[in-house]
Amino acid sequence: MKELYSGKMTEKGQLTIPSDLREHWDIGKGDRLAFVLNENGEVVVKPKKKSIVELFGILKTDIKYDEYEAKRSIAEHVVQKHKEVTERDG
Repeated sequence: MKELYSGKMTEKGQLTIPSDLREHWDIGKGDRLAFVLNENGEVVVKPKKKSIVELFGILKTDIKYDEYEAKRSIAEHVVQKHKEVTERDG
C-alpha cells in the first residue's frame, strides 16, 4: 500500500523528512538524498548511499596510496567475485 508523506520547507530551502521515512531509509544527520526527475516530470527521492570508493580518505592516516591503483584493485576484486559466482551458479 502506498502512503503519502509530506514535509515542510524552510526559508532556506531545507526540507524536513518525516521520521517514518528517515527510519525506513535508515538515514540521519549528514546523509544525502538523491532527487531524480523522471520523464513524467515527477521527482523520485531516495537515499544516496556512499560507495566504497567515496569512503577513501574518511579515516586520517599517514599512509599514502595511489587512488587509481586502489580503484583498479577494487574493480579487479569485483570482477573476480563475479566470475566465482557465475561459475558456481552456472
